Amino acid sequence: MGVALVFVAGCTSRSDIPGALRRLESSDINVQAQAHNSLEKADEETKRKYVPFLIQMLDHQKDRVRFSAADLLGTYGPLAKEAVPVLLEKLKDPHADVRVSAASALGNIGLASDVVVSKLVEALRDPSGRINEGAVISLGKMGNGEEKARIALTRIIEEEGDSLARALAIEGLGGLGEAARPSLSLLVRLLKGPGRGDMRGAAARALSRLGPVAQEAVPGMAEVMKVKNKWIQSETAKALGKIGTPEAMKVLKETGYDKRVIKEK
Repeated sequence: MGVALVFVAGCTSRSDIPGALRRLESSDINVQAQAHNSLEKADEETKRKYVPFLIQMLDHQKDRVRFSAADLLGTYGPLAKEAVPVLLEKLKDPHADVRVSAASALGNIGLASDVVVSKLVEALRDPSGRINEGAVISLGKMGNGEEKARIALTRIIEEEGDSLARALAIEGLGGLGEAARPSLSLLVRLLKGPGRGDMRGAAARALSRLGPVAQEAVPGMAEVMKVKNKWIQSETAKALGKIGTPEAMKVLKETGYDKRVIKEK
C-alpha cells in the first residue's frame, strides 16, 4: 500500500490537501466520522475537486481510509466516474470491507461498461457474502446488469465445488427482485432437495426475500411443506409468509403454520 496520502497533480505540499481529507486519515474515529460527513455533504463543485484526492486515498495504507474513500466516491455518483478504474482494482483489496465499499460505489457511479459489469460478475464469487450482495445490487443499477447477474449466479449454483460460494449465490438471487423470476424453478428444486441443508436453507431465504415476486413458486413450496424435515418446513413456511398471497396463506393454514407465521405487510 502507499504512504499516508499521495499528492495529486498540482499539490506541492501537504498543506495543499483540503483539511477535511487530512482529517479522514485521523486515528480518532470521531474525527474521521465528522470528516466523512463533511465530505459527503460538500457542494457539487467541491466534490469535483475532492475526487482526485479520494482516488489517491484508495491506495492508502490504512484499510479504514480506503473504505471511507470508496464509500465517499460512491456517494458522489457520476461525478466520480474517473475513479472507476481504481475502484475495479479495489474489488480485489485484501480487506472485505473495502471490497464491499468499492462494489457499492461502482453501482452508484453507474458507468455500465462491459468491463465494469464483467468485474462485478467476477465479484459474485468473492467469499464475503456482503460483497456478493453488493455486487448484485450494483449490477441491478446497470440496465441489463441484473440479467447478467442472474445468469452468473445460476452458473455458480450449478457448479460442483465451493459450497459457500454456491450458498451465497443462491441467496444472491433473492436480491434481484423481478429479474429473478426465470430462476424460481431452480430455487424450488434446490429447496426440495435432496442436497445439503445449507443449500436448501439458502433457497428458502432467497424465496423469502423475493416475497410476492416468488408467488409462482408456491405450488412447489406446498410440496416441500409435506416433508418430514421440520426445519425445512419452518424455513419454507417463513418464505410463504413473506410471499403472502392467498395461495401461500392457504398452504400455511393447511399445514398448521398459519398461527406461527405472521404475514409481513
